[in-house]
Amino acid sequence: MSDEDDAFEEPTAPAWMATFGDLMSLLLCFFVLLLSFASMDAKRFAEVNGSMRDAFGVQRIDPGQFEALSDDLISLNDRPQSSSLRVIEMPSRDPSSTKKLASRIKTTLAAKRLDRLVEVDETERGVVVRVPGQMLFSAGSTELRPTSLVFLREIADLMQGTPDLIAIEGHTDAAPSQSTTTNWRISTARAVAALEYLVDVGRVSPDRLRATGFAATRPVASNEDEAGRAKNRRVEFTFLRPQDGEDS
Repeated sequence: MSDEDDAFEEPTAPAWMATFGDLMSLLLCFFVLLLSFASMDAKRFAEVNGSMRDAFGVQRIDPGQFEALSDDLISLNDRPQSSSLRVIEMPSRDPSSTKKLASRIKTTLAAKRLDRLVEVDETERGVVVRVPGQMLFSAGSTELRPTSLVFLREIADLMQGTPDLIAIEGHTDAAPSQSTTTNWRISTARAVAALEYLVDVGRVSPDRLRATGFAATRPVASNEDEAGRAKNRRVEFTFLRPQDGEDS
């Protein structure tokens, strides 16, 4: 071939241009694919994403919103959890708060010089204020004694200082009633009389109170002697623990 023919030969592209052209085509396809994803249901995608995260130990609060419960698999396995929702514990009274309430009641009674007459006890149900029946009622009567009203005002003030529900429970001894009514009616009527005074005069919310009569079915002492029977004739004011109060 002559030098004149070489001068008019068309130049060819370098070999790397073919690879570059393929890369540009792939990038174009990639961005077209991203554009198609932009039109999908975002909420549905978030829910699917949340399900995947749940499987790997991260719980979902709202669709697409997450809260990590663990940084490693060991602590994650040690943590009790449900499959999809966090378990909410029911509120319960701290044992120390029960002791504080009992201590406050004892201090108040001691200041009024009533601690020798009234018993305060901590039980599984709550704090029990145990009042002798003769302190509130005359023998066989269901009418409050005038001297009992000062004590009931103190009880009302204690109730105002706590959100607990209060069970007022009347009890008698095992001796047959000397009146025309029964021990069941007497114990119930005494509990109701105390409740009505706390509501009407003490301004305690009636929603927080309940009255029950147990007659002689729950003695705290023997009914064989007068001292034991006197202890069994009583009215109890129980500041209920939250789990007990909610069932009332």
